[in-house]
Amino acid sequence: MMQRLLLLAALLTLAACSRDYSPEPQATGEQIFQATCAECHKPANNGSLFSLNAEKDNLAYLNQKISQGSWLMPAFKQFSSDDLTKISTYVMEHSDIAEQ
Repeated sequence: MMQRLLLLAALLTLAACSRDYSPEPQATGEQIFQATCAECHKPANNGSLFSLNAEKDNLAYLNQKISQGSWLMPAFKQFSSDDLTKISTYVMEHSDIAEQ
């Protein structure tokens, strides 16, 4: 029963994401984040989006995570390289670096 509830929650979460959104060329990283990510990723009380460790605080990791997705996060394959750089830069600029 618990597995079914978790699966249902995951499906509802994925359904809420704006996977069909394609940013306009002039869209900023913040605009892309607000249109596709903010529904699930709310800032913490201090305004930080994420707490990234040093290994994950880089464009390559974030670009891959966004474009390929993960178990609960959909892939955003429609984003161009420029879109990925904009949103990843925005995330890094608005996230904390976790201490190791």
